[in-house]
Amino acid sequence: VQTMQKLPPLAPRSNRWTLSALTFAALLAAAPLAQAADCFWTGGTGDWGVAANWDCGRAAGAADDAFMTNNDDVLRLSGGSAAVRSMYLSGGRLDISGGAVLSTTSDMAGQVVWIGDFFFNWAREPRADLRVTGTGSLWQAQWSSIVVGNGATGAVTVDSGGEVSIRNLSFVLGTNGGNGTLAIGALPGQPPAAPGTVTGSNPGVIELGEDARSTGRLVFNHTNTGDYAFTRNLTGYHGELLHLAGVTRLKPDADSAVAGHIFTGSARVTGATLVLNSGLFVARADTANGIDGGITVESGGTLAGEATVGDANGKFATPITVQAGGTLIPGTLNSASGTLTVAEGGVTAQAGATLRFGLDNADNSRLAAAGPIDLGGATLALELAPGFAPAAGQQWTLVDNTGAAPVQGRFAQGTTISLPGYAFEIDYAGGDGNDVVLKLVAAPAPGGGGRVAAVPTLGEWSLLLLGLLAAGLGARRLRRAGWRAAGGRSGAREGG
Repeated sequence: VQTMQKLPPLAPRSNRWTLSALTFAALLAAAPLAQAADCFWTGGTGDWGVAANWDCGRAAGAADDAFMTNNDDVLRLSGGSAAVRSMYLSGGRLDISGGAVLSTTSDMAGQVVWIGDFFFNWAREPRADLRVTGTGSLWQAQWSSIVVGNGATGAVTVDSGGEVSIRNLSFVLGTNGGNGTLAIGALPGQPPAAPGTVTGSNPGVIELGEDARSTGRLVFNHTNTGDYAFTRNLTGYHGELLHLAGVTRLKPDADSAVAGHIFTGSARVTGATLVLNSGLFVARADTANGIDGGITVESGGTLAGEATVGDANGKFATPITVQAGGTLIPGTLNSASGTLTVAEGGVTAQAGATLRFGLDNADNSRLAAAGPIDLGGATLALELAPGFAPAAGQQWTLVDNTGAAPVQGRFAQGTTISLPGYAFEIDYAGGDGNDVVLKLVAAPAPGGGGRVAAVPTLGEWSLLLLGLLAAGLGARRLRRAGWRAAGGRSGAREGG
């Protein structure tokens, strides 16, 4: 694992074992593996605990290596527990449900759990899936790397309170040209489901593509609209983060040696809300291998957060693009505070997109970016913090442009925007000359029952003075007329 200051190169690391058929052969030929029984699943669709479903004459146990190779088979572990030394799921589907617990018990560092693997299933395109579903259901890998998609296609789905636990090594999605997917809730194309969790330690990271020709995908397609947090750090050489449904807070693991989420690839928010909670988020491009980077917020999707996007020190750009129908909420979700910082890559919004900011007395949510920044005719949306009644004259920096170039484009509202009872002006050359600053020019007067107090302009002051002068002259004429009508008597003047 690497720190932010020492980001990995775009080529595979030389000190890492290569996942290949030769590696499999070496593992199978090693003395420790030779002592274990190889139990192949032959039960078609059936239950783990039935001895007749395995060719070793017993249900695979803690001393055994378990193999499943037929794409059409379904192996069920429902309730109870099972343990194997290692697992090679190169075809078919394994369902862990009903509070069942499946463990890999090997204490040999580097032992592997394979899901979707070409070596034991090369007669046809291999496809393997593992699903952990239901409260209490657990798949835990101890001292084992989990590899999903080794030269093949594999997927792991965690839903409805199920849990996958990674201890001591990593979770690799895609290697040797394979495709691996980890889905929280449901796979793409399926209805969203309640999420499960992925826990881990030392370092317990998710690797999205171990090399540039492999693809790892992390999918959020769940029904939690509250506070679902995903705390595993991301790394890798060819990945995609795909957010389809639910509200997900992507939080870095403070105990991990990886400084946040740093991978080659892209993120797409196509539905609901992805919150970059804190820390560093880098989704960089690899132009030499045709891999795009950056974050795209598509129609129906919302990106929020107060993280740092892109690494200015390493010059790894992570541009944010907000398409029509997409929403960007800098800062803390449902709050009027926090800053989303785009250190390298810039922000581009399209017409029909929405940029939403919260306002408070001493703070406001804001976007800080080194540029380029293009507002592109996007709609500006404002929200006042609960109980906050701003006064005329207050100002807020919405876009802190830390670069030298001016902000390109404007909001759809142009230079003015209003809320019920409030009128604002938008300055696109405010702050130090290239920031976007909001100024309140009219607000309800304190205790005025909704009457609006405004900050007069110079022209308005002139009109006000002329009005007062005219009113004074008019009053003087009326008093003189009244005195004359009374015959010039002093009593009438005193009484009037």
